[in-house]
Amino acid sequence: IIIPIYNCQNSIEILIIKIVQKISLYSSSFEIILIDDDSLDGSWKILKSLRNKYKKIKIFKNKKNIGQHPTIIKG
Repeated sequence: IIIPIYNCQNSIEILIIKIVQKISLYSSSFEIILIDDDSLDGSWKILKSLRNKYKKIKIFKNKKNIGQHPTIIKG
């Protein structure tokens, strides 16, 4: 699963918890790729915390904001 992130510090953790809960019902083989599109809030800090909490998560950060679709393609 590839998820672009931009200024959504208040919803990232809830999203990841729900995704992990649902996918785990069907498979233990999955990966979540979260790409911060140069957010201006605390999103990157939360992504680092989630990466430490869930082994299935990989995080990346764009050096500048490139937009939703290019970020998904990058993932």
